[in-house]
Amino acid sequence: MNVVAASLVGGFDAATGLLGMSHWVDYAFAVVLMLWAGSAFTLSMQQKGGEDANVTVRSSASIVAKVNADPSLFLKFFVAGMPAFILCVVVAFSSFTQPF
Repeated sequence: MNVVAASLVGGFDAATGLLGMSHWVDYAFAVVLMLWAGSAFTLSMQQKGGEDANVTVRSSASIVAKVNADPSLFLKFFVAGMPAFILCVVVAFSSFTQPF
């Protein structure tokens, strides 16, 4: 998951330049945000039970059904974000923040 998230963040930044990342730790932080947002999304879908009376789109129902198929998916996303988070904390308390 870390490789996929890092390639998505790097590809998005290379294609658009919107994120304006100049340090490698910026990419690690963006990976943490992406993985933990996915974790929060899957946890909230599991707590809802996968059914919402206001949702009428059939494609979203199939996505929710896939999310609910694995009850530990939120934990997998959260744990996958931990190495990048630890890297960010270590770099924050060190002086090694060289730009590219």
